[in-house]
Amino acid sequence: MRFNPVLIIFFLASFFSIDSIFAKNNEEAATLEGTEFWICFQQNFKHSIRDTNNKLILELVIISSDSSNILIENEKFGLKKKVSLKPNTVERVRIEPEFEIHDIAKPQKLAIHISSDNPIKVYCISSRPMTSDTYTAIPVSSLGTEYIIISRPNKDEILSECAIAACLDSTSITIIPSTLLMNVKMKIYDKEFKIILNKGEVYQLAALFAYKNPIERYFENDLSGTIIKADKKIAVFSGHQCANIPYDIPGCNHLAEQLFPINRWGQRFFIGQLARRSKSSIRIIAAEDETIININSKKATELVAGEIYDRNDQSEAWFIESNKPIITAQFSQGFKNGDSIGDPMMLLINPERNFKKNYIFAAPLNDDWENYINIIVPADEIGTLSLDNKPLDKSLFKECGKSAYLIAQIKVKPGFHHIKCAQPFGLYSYGFNTIEKSYDAYGNIE
Repeated sequence: MRFNPVLIIFFLASFFSIDSIFAKNNEEAATLEGTEFWICFQQNFKHSIRDTNNKLILELVIISSDSSNILIENEKFGLKKKVSLKPNTVERVRIEPEFEIHDIAKPQKLAIHISSDNPIKVYCISSRPMTSDTYTAIPVSSLGTEYIIISRPNKDEILSECAIAACLDSTSITIIPSTLLMNVKMKIYDKEFKIILNKGEVYQLAALFAYKNPIERYFENDLSGTIIKADKKIAVFSGHQCANIPYDIPGCNHLAEQLFPINRWGQRFFIGQLARRSKSSIRIIAAEDETIININSKKATELVAGEIYDRNDQSEAWFIESNKPIITAQFSQGFKNGDSIGDPMMLLINPERNFKKNYIFAAPLNDDWENYINIIVPADEIGTLSLDNKPLDKSLFKECGKSAYLIAQIKVKPGFHHIKCAQPFGLYSYGFNTIEKSYDAYGNIE
């Protein structure tokens, strides 16, 4: 077979050209600061088991670089909290446990609306003893109408889950399951179906827990790859009641993330090791057929639309690139994976197209938690990077795969922080509970 060299050069240029990616998608870059949000709290572990003796804590952590007047409300349940936020401070707002979503496949007025007169950043915390996670809320300005779920498999009747919140009345939503779903009457959903949600309603999905036969259990139901389409903007949340990662490693932990719509996905990702942990799990899902995934400049796999690529051996910095949009998540592993630190958590990775020059962020959990950030910075700009107006030690940074970026893990104190650089860079935050036998962790996109 003869190859046309012009076509080869064109393919390589289109695959690897960072400038062309930014030029095409710059106007669509997602932001996590905004003036309007719709959020919800998915079910944390099994309500019937842990509700009596283990207190559920739901909390918002809100930050801004400006003075902000904030309204937090849910009309149906009479929630109406006003918050006056001072610049560069952290405001913690406790939410009643009744806002945790328990019912499956049933529209419920459990979405919480947050509005502000200036841009704010919102972290949402769901915590029971030994099973917690947090997520960064995505403002309405960065929402969309088409999503693909990224989650983990069921185990021991603890379910893979997601939730959909409507921003407007009469929102028509089409759900294309990737697996068997549970519904209110325990009827099995396995084909495309539609629902209608009004403003402030949420609809929680869960993968069916099924059996191969009366003796051998079938654990593999997983919402990952489920497609959700709407005729108006919706907020979509994904996670797990309490996932084991990898599947055969104890113990489990609650997972929660708000997802970017497909039009906010990217093609270049930089993933560092998690501080104090020996290795992580990585999950990638493709939006289109013939999606080629390279890890550290070597071809790892080729995916079709909705297909999942899993790895449980990430023990060094990875530079991931693809020829078509993908969604990528990093997961810390179970306590008994060999390093005895924390437990699983889910961390959605921001693509390069969303990198910024300035970030405000909060280490949301304090007391007995160790909080960290992973910073991905252009090697040529490391001298311009500062955290809370102080330069960072360059010796902490290492190469991130075969890329032009460096990466470091930095321990930070609880509370508000500001980090900036002369050129766009990447950031995410996470932490581990340090109490003996606490087995807990969290992770946030920034």
